[in-house]
Amino acid sequence: MHKAFFLVITLVFAGLLWGIASSQSQKSSTNSLEDPSVVEWIANHAVRLDTTEAGHGFDDMQPLKKIVGDARIVSLGEATHGTREFFQLKHRMVEFLATEMGFTIFSIEANLPEAYRLNNYILNGEGDPAKLLRGMYFWTWDTQEVLAMIHWMREFNQSGKGQIQFTGFDMQTPDIATQIVRDFVAKNNPDYLNDFNRASQLAGTARQVSGPNFGVATGTFPVAQARGKRVRFSGYIKTENVTEGFGGLWWRVDGDSGTLAFDNMQDRGVTGTTDWKKYELELPVAADAKNINFGALHPGNGTAWFDSLSIELDDVDYNDPRVFDLDFESSSAKGFFTSGDGYQVQLDSKVSYSGNQSLQMKYLDNGAKSPRTDPAVAAAAWEDVIDHLGAERKRYRQRNVTDHEIEWVIQNARVVLQCMQMRSNEVSRDRSMPII
Repeated sequence: MHKAFFLVITLVFAGLLWGIASSQSQKSSTNSLEDPSVVEWIANHAVRLDTTEAGHGFDDMQPLKKIVGDARIVSLGEATHGTREFFQLKHRMVEFLATEMGFTIFSIEANLPEAYRLNNYILNGEGDPAKLLRGMYFWTWDTQEVLAMIHWMREFNQSGKGQIQFTGFDMQTPDIATQIVRDFVAKNNPDYLNDFNRASQLAGTARQVSGPNFGVATGTFPVAQARGKRVRFSGYIKTENVTEGFGGLWWRVDGDSGTLAFDNMQDRGVTGTTDWKKYELELPVAADAKNINFGALHPGNGTAWFDSLSIELDDVDYNDPRVFDLDFESSSAKGFFTSGDGYQVQLDSKVSYSGNQSLQMKYLDNGAKSPRTDPAVAAAAWEDVIDHLGAERKRYRQRNVTDHEIEWVIQNARVVLQCMQMRSNEVSRDRSMPII
C-alpha cells in the first residue's frame, strides 16, 4: 500500500508540529501566542532540528516517527512561496519519510500530466529534469532547491533502498492533457478524430470567466525585504500603435486594511508608437505591509514590449535571479504569471532593449482575435469525450491497448474537463484536485 506526502499550500511547518501546537492552543481560553501556557506547551513539545538541509542523517528527526505514526499522508506546507529554507526542509522531510518510514509518493500542487513527465525521469532517467521542471509553468517549482530534490529522488530509486514517485494533482492548464488525448485518439480511434478536434478547439478558445481584460505580468515580491523601505521600480518600454489605453509598470502594496500604496502609471502611461525608453515609479512600503504584487500591464490596443526591469530598495539594487528574471532571458517569464483576455502575452525573441528577448503584450484586434467560447460549452463537449472513451474500452482492448493506457487517457480528458468547469465556475479548483 502506497504512503504519500503532499506538498500543499498550508501553514504547516516542520512535520506538522505547528498544526499540533495550533490545535492545542485552540483548547485554551485564548488563541494568542502571548499566552504563557501556549508558549510553554510549544517549548515542551516542539522537536528541534539541527539543519534544514538533506544529507545530514536522521538522528534529530526520530521523534517525528511518533508524530507521523501510521499515517498514510503527511502534508508539507510553506508560509511563503519560493523561500529557500522552506523547500530545503521539505527535501529533508521527503528524505526522512522515504528512507526511514517507507513513504513512496511525493505529490505536488502542479498540473497532472506535466508532473508525470518529470516522474518518468525519476523512475526511468528519461528527459532533462531542469527542462521538465520549467515545463510545470510556475516559478515556485523552478528553483535549484526543487531540482536538487528531484536529483535525489532519482539517485534514491537507483540505490535500491526504496522507490519514490513524483506526481501532480492540479488541473489549471489543459494543453498537454489535450495533446495526450489527441495522440491516443489518432492512433486507436481515428474515426472519432473529427469529433474530438471540435472538443479540442472549444477548449482552446474557452476564456476564463473571471480573467482580466488586459495584458498583465504579475510577480509577488518578498515583502519582508521591502517593509519600511522606499521602492523604485523601473524598466524600458516600447510601444506600437497604442491609440487607446497605454503600456506601463505597476506596483501594489497591501495590508490588513486593504491597499496601502498603488501606482500603475495610468496618468502617464506609454501611448502611440515609441522606441525604447526608461520609465519608473516610486512608492513607500509600509512597515505593516502583508503582500506586494508588481509587474507590467497593457490595458490598450496595439502592442507593448517590456525589458530590463530594475528594483531598488532605499537606493540599493535588488536582484535575485533564482526568483525573478527581470531581463526576460529565460525560457519563460520567470517569476511572473502572465494572462489577459483578448491579449497575447509572450516572450519575444525578435524585439529587445538588451539581451535577446523582451516581454510582449499584444492586443488581438477584431480581425485577428481568436474566437471566444463559453467554457461551459467546452465542458459539456469534454464530458462527451470522456463518455466516448469509456464506452470504447472493449474496442481498445481488442486493439491490444492496455487498461493502464485507457485509464491514463481518460484521466487526462478529465483534467481538461475540470479545467473547463473551473473556468466556467461550475466546479471549484479545490474540489477538482482531490478527485485527481
